[in-house]
Amino acid sequence: MNGQKPRIAIYGGSFNPPGLHHEEIVKRLAGLFDKVLIVPCGSRPNKPLNVISGEHRKAMTELAFTNGVINRIEFDFTDLDSNEFTPTYDLHERYQKQFPDAELWYVVGGDIVKGGTTYESEIQKTWKRGDEVWRTLNFVVITHENCVIRKSDLPPSAYSIELTSSVLKGRSTLIRERITQGQPIDGLVSSKVAEYIQSNSLYRI
Repeated sequence: MNGQKPRIAIYGGSFNPPGLHHEEIVKRLAGLFDKVLIVPCGSRPNKPLNVISGEHRKAMTELAFTNGVINRIEFDFTDLDSNEFTPTYDLHERYQKQFPDAELWYVVGGDIVKGGTTYESEIQKTWKRGDEVWRTLNFVVITHENCVIRKSDLPPSAYSIELTSSVLKGRSTLIRERITQGQPIDGLVSSKVAEYIQSNSLYRI
């Protein structure tokens, strides 16, 4: 990823809630890029979010990533504020106008690119203008030992970051399930996020 242009990693997700695995990914990105743009999404038609207000998700996202440790962070709450989901193709158009002199990289999980060599990846099959997005955009692919991606499956312009599965153990789905079941979430979210969830009684039945 050499070059003179400033490099921006665009990290989208539901962050519902943001866990320590999200924070670790952002720390790694901040060490590689000039800026990390965190983009919480609104509800998707095919993937409705738990009934948690955008205000709560915004507050938790800011608590998770504005902690004095992770530098070079900015937020784009456009989708969250309007409860919309902007496809990556349209996001790219937005950010090209916003950052005309930057090199843009989109952060995705390894499962999203699996099957890329046979045009069977989720990006190619289901994303808006997926084939064009696959061929023309830059991707940062997050992998771990339980999600090994063949080099041939990667998009033409891709950079891989490998994390241990222990770092990724606290997926947001697991965190929500543990809260619903009255189980502790120690080691899965930061203390600030845990306090916010508890004080606002979030994710409880």
